[in-house]
Amino acid sequence: MADRQQGRHNGKPDSASNYRNPPAEHRFKPGQSGNLAGRPKKKPTLSFDASNASMFDRNDQVLLEVAARPILVREGDKTEKVSGLEALYRSMLRNAAQGDAATGRILLQMLERAETRRAAYQQELMSAALQHLATWNDVFYERELQGLPPPEIYPHPADIEINLVTGQVIFHGPVTRADAATQEGLKELTFESVRRLIEVERELKGDPQNAELNAERNRLKPFEDFLKNKIGPSNIRREIWRRAQAALARTSKPLEKKPMRKKRQIKSETE
Repeated sequence: MADRQQGRHNGKPDSASNYRNPPAEHRFKPGQSGNLAGRPKKKPTLSFDASNASMFDRNDQVLLEVAARPILVREGDKTEKVSGLEALYRSMLRNAAQGDAATGRILLQMLERAETRRAAYQQELMSAALQHLATWNDVFYERELQGLPPPEIYPHPADIEINLVTGQVIFHGPVTRADAATQEGLKELTFESVRRLIEVERELKGDPQNAELNAERNRLKPFEDFLKNKIGPSNIRREIWRRAQAALARTSKPLEKKPMRKKRQIKSETE
């Protein structure tokens, strides 16, 4: 064993070479790495296990479904159906009101976080709405004056309502092109239905007991309500916006610059 170790270190060939004792010319030299190319770089790997992720997704889905499932709750003499999550919040609020300090602290923290998120969202939405109005108000009005169709930008400036006190932003019209296409189709259907409703009511005056005409009138009546409550106010709102833009355009005309009078030159006493 000592001779073998001696042969390994003095570089002399060893007749008893094997996989545990390779020949000297194939041995690593002292101070030299056996991997001349260096350590290979690690390949990027996913930060989660896909097999476990599917289980997490299923658990989250079940939790969300259970939280949204309606359950019966009793408050005093009344029984009503609410979601499981709402029932949980009501129970926490009831316990906090009855003196459970720990639950009260948790509920206050939850309310504070929810209010912070809501306020941040409202602020971001209001800033975006104001920027949208500042960018497109004049463009829409100028194209309308020129008899050109409005640009394909949504929402229309007239459909944005901003409450600067509360920060609330309300969109009264379509926000995307898909919404606009849906509303346009609904408008066409509404107009056709209302025209047909007028014809049906005219025919019913001559035959008020006609069952088919009465059934058709009942089916078309909601379109008349939609025209009055949705389309009508929308058209009125856009007309008000158009007139407001016209008034702003009149009052914001640049003032004509009057030529400045030349100052009288004062002669010096020495002249």
